[in-house]
Amino acid sequence: MEIHQLLVVMISLSVYGMSKQDNKKPNQMVILVLSTQSVSLLMQFINLWNGKIIILYTDNKVEN
Repeated sequence: MEIHQLLVVMISLSVYGMSKQDNKKPNQMVILVLSTQSVSLLMQFINLWNGKIIILYTDNKVEN
């Protein structure tokens, strides 16, 4: 659950930064997914932004 809350904060800050950009440029958001637990939440944001979100997925596995 903590990952989802952190992700929402990161996305909110990105949206705030995009609102200050020049209006002539298309708004795009790049999200780095660090865990599969966040994927379902990100899919909801993709629907809200009409597919204008680029998702970069990495699977960070810790090996002992």
